[in-house]
Amino acid sequence: MARSVQISPWLTRSSTGAPVLETEREARAGEIAAQLCDHGRWLSHGRSIKMTDLNAMPLKVTNYSGQPDLFDAIAGIPRCCR
Repeated sequence: MARSVQISPWLTRSSTGAPVLETEREARAGEIAAQLCDHGRWLSHGRSIKMTDLNAMPLKVTNYSGQPDLFDAIAGIPRCCR
């Protein structure tokens, strides 16, 4: 059975509930993209990005390692791509 994964839009601040402007979303996306594209930071195309690295960015990521079904589904992706 296929699963659907959703990426939640950043519409409100989690700390205050205040709305987030489109310009703020674009600036945050640019900052995250710049960090992820920084070859000097990662030094490899084949190395995975660790949760500690993602948590250091202004980004909210679900740690799926404690969710066995989701972990198995994600871990199986490379086998499907062979």
